[in-house]
Amino acid sequence: MSSSIAAAAAAVYGLQGLKCLVTGSTKGIGLAIAEQFGALGASVFICSRSVGDVERAVAALRARGVSADGAAADVTLAADRAALLARVSEAFGGELDVLVNNVGRNVRKPTADYTDDERAGIFATNYDSAFALTQLCFPMLKRAADAQGGATASLPAAAAAAAAGAGAGAAGAGAGAAAAAGGPPPPAPPRRRAGASVLFNSSVAAGPAAMRSGALYASTKAALNQLTRYLAAEWAPLGIRVNAVCPWYTRTELAEQVLKDETFRAAVLAGTPLGRVGETAEVAAAFAFLASPGARFITGQCLGVDGGYASAGFWPEASVLPGGGGGGGEGEAKKERAAHPALAGGAF
Repeated sequence: MSSSIAAAAAAVYGLQGLKCLVTGSTKGIGLAIAEQFGALGASVFICSRSVGDVERAVAALRARGVSADGAAADVTLAADRAALLARVSEAFGGELDVLVNNVGRNVRKPTADYTDDERAGIFATNYDSAFALTQLCFPMLKRAADAQGGATASLPAAAAAAAAGAGAGAAGAGAGAAAAAGGPPPPAPPRRRAGASVLFNSSVAAGPAAMRSGALYASTKAALNQLTRYLAAEWAPLGIRVNAVCPWYTRTELAEQVLKDETFRAAVLAGTPLGRVGETAEVAAAFAFLASPGARFITGQCLGVDGGYASAGFWPEASVLPGGGGGGGEGEAKKERAAHPALAGGAF
């Protein structure tokens, strides 16, 4: 890839210089988000309840060249949230470009069987912690948005700024050589003008169609989606964008516990038009895009990363339909192929 193409791609999709907090980020989708953000140039702060998990994840990220730090915190507890935000503010100089609310839990059982403790625990983890952290992070997000020009800088302006920064970076390469010889250090990389951003890890369980996820899990994820839309409208004038990503079954340690049941796995794949489960890197890519300059005009959206699950509706195998075809039977399919010869040749 030529340097000009790489620079253009980085100007639109890079996260260079952004300061990002990702919760629940020592395993699974959260860790994949931290890895992808770091690979695109962001500095990441991670957290989970386990000190050991945080230390191992930070070490792994740094070994890959990611600027990473972290702290143990149970984000369902107000004291832990306050302590976490103090650490993040110290690490990032009081600014935060991207907040990713990723923690979640579930208990699957018939609705009539849930206990009060289970209801309170699922809401505390999936919704309350995200709401409270977003409130706490607002001042840092606002400062970051102000530093980037608020809501006014469009993508062309951001790309122009990035191009100017790339020129400074080229000059900085020479300065770096001078620094090695005892001269002044090179300038810091330019900050991508993506605006501040709040991202929620929601789920296809949020609807609009119901699925067997458990009533409490589905309710908390639907609440996150509506919070996404509300905050997007309220905070847009301040330069803070708010979006959600809604995954379907994704290959994580937790998901594999249920997907190892072959009958259940077959049912999941049958309901997924792309015919497989997702990968954590694919979900992380959606988060990275929504945090990037390329998404500067995107807010209030709940992006499905679901292999087509949410769009499929009632879609049985063609062999069980009257006539054995997808629309009007095999006769209609033959007519379609005759009208469009490319279909017969397998071009699509």
